[in-house]
Amino acid sequence: MRSSADIYRSASLPQPSPAVLRLIAALEQPAFQLQWVSQLLESDSAAVQSLIEAAQHPYFAALQPVRDLPTAVRTLGLPKAIGLLIYRTLRPAWDLLDARDAPWLLRYRQKTAIYTAVADCLEDTAPGLSCGTAFLAAICMRTGEAALLATLPEQYPGLIETAYAEQRAIHTVEETTLGFTHVEVAAKLLNQWRLPESVQTAVRHQQAPIIRLLQGKGDTSFELLKIIAIAAGVGEFICGPDSDSAWLRLQALTTEHLEYDDAQLSELIGRARARGIVVAELLDIPVDGLWEDDAGNSLTGSAIIRSGLFDGTHPAADADDADDPAATPPAASLNDSHVLCEEHDAGGSSGSSLLQPASGGPASAVAMSSLPPGSSTVLPTDASFLRRGDSIAMTANLRDPLTRAYARAFFEEVLDKAIAHSRRNATPIGVLALDVDEFGRMNAIHGAQAGDFVLREITQVCMRLLRECDVFARYAGDEFVLLVREPTEKGLHELGERIRSTIERQVDWPDGSRSVTVTIGAVL
Repeated sequence: MRSSADIYRSASLPQPSPAVLRLIAALEQPAFQLQWVSQLLESDSAAVQSLIEAAQHPYFAALQPVRDLPTAVRTLGLPKAIGLLIYRTLRPAWDLLDARDAPWLLRYRQKTAIYTAVADCLEDTAPGLSCGTAFLAAICMRTGEAALLATLPEQYPGLIETAYAEQRAIHTVEETTLGFTHVEVAAKLLNQWRLPESVQTAVRHQQAPIIRLLQGKGDTSFELLKIIAIAAGVGEFICGPDSDSAWLRLQALTTEHLEYDDAQLSELIGRARARGIVVAELLDIPVDGLWEDDAGNSLTGSAIIRSGLFDGTHPAADADDADDPAATPPAASLNDSHVLCEEHDAGGSSGSSLLQPASGGPASAVAMSSLPPGSSTVLPTDASFLRRGDSIAMTANLRDPLTRAYARAFFEEVLDKAIAHSRRNATPIGVLALDVDEFGRMNAIHGAQAGDFVLREITQVCMRLLRECDVFARYAGDEFVLLVREPTEKGLHELGERIRSTIERQVDWPDGSRSVTVTIGAVL
């Protein structure tokens, strides 16, 4: 039997390229700049190409063509970009399994997609978490298993097979067979690669007893820790060898941390299965069996996206009981520096301000409290149904067809939940209302098609300036609204001014004669 020390000395151990390691080290630099990415990755052209290709995937819903690295990183966000590069490092280990003809193989591979889908869905339940960090941590969860596959190619697949045959959790079989677990190996490697401490802590505790998780309440890393623990539970329930034990652990975890009942937990599992199909296609993992239609055909990522289920509402669909207002934030967002992601991120007092365009214009603010609530998308709540992966009715109209911003109905539903969440937790929310100046005159002079083009340009500008946890929607005609979670009054004002000035710099009237200006009202 090889010791864990042999694993770390093995020449087969997965290792990111020096360029990727430099990028990881830069992740927590407080003044990180987007242009640094090109400099840090200039020696790894394969990594650059992989990010450009990933950013073009429908999972990230890019609002502009992705042809270069800066655009790719803006679309992905830096933490997700690093997560994808780490997955690329681990991928050869998974490929070693392809030659095996085993019934457990597909489910074992698909766990990565489920982990990532759940973590990405739940990230908004942690207001202080940097955008994309949960996605990164979920990818890192399987670092240890990939390392063991690469360094123990004869022994470790047999261990996995034993776990599935005996319906035992893989880490318990590792403890009795190897004397150590893949979680320990992952923790060691992530420390060597200098991943953020919060990511290391979350991965290290992914299978920890619930009582130990509760001891971490109040720590800065606790929010990520609970998300990863729940992601691990959902992944084990859907794809692991011991789904019964996984279900019991999930019940305890989600009752304690999300106040879910069994119906809401089952709904989360359904969302994870659907979103997991899209993630699986992003990561080039077969989707067979994750979800099937009535004819027994496996659903594809494109079918999930077309149905609206990928962008559906938070699993806790009841507006009064939902723990979070926006489980599926806009996927194409600017995250080229942590400063931008944090500028309107924390606390603040109530109040309001009005932002005027530099060239003047009518001042208007929208009273958001009068908006009617939307309707929720309800998924099946029976756990055995979700295990079978049967088809469900998947209907939602979340995107404005012209601009691809969120639609008014979805925004109203999210806002309603956000207000309820804000009242329960005494946390602020902010809304920006944006109106295009002289838009009627523009249409009259240049035609409706030219006006439509301007609306699409404005949407692209705004989406590039937002965090993934912000919700940007077309409200009506030339009116847009933006929901901002937990801003300060200063941060909300600065965000509005940044949007206004950027539109004025980057968007012109159809004839190029002058800049487009907007009026923005802010309510906190």
